[in-house]
Amino acid sequence: MAQGCAEMRGGIFTDRKNRITRYRFIHFVLGSRITPFWMIRNNKTGHQLGRVSYYRTWNQWVVQFEPDAVFAADCLEDIRHFLKNLIENKDL
Repeated sequence: MAQGCAEMRGGIFTDRKNRITRYRFIHFVLGSRITPFWMIRNNKTGHQLGRVSYYRTWNQWVVQFEPDAVFAADCLEDIRHFLKNLIENKDL
């Protein structure tokens, strides 16, 4: 069964203590501080939908999606926003 989100984009909530950045239907959890990567999780079910990590070969942040994950345009926009903030070195 596909796991994802398909509703309207909401606001952003950041819990700096637990290193969680939450959007309306998805959230990002810091997986490791040594080799940084962020897990993309569904807010309702907690299922992992993908991962954001730094790809040294390309010298940039990339997204790897889980095989059965599906995303609406609004959720992809949230992921784009999250990546933009990582690139700009904002504390998420």
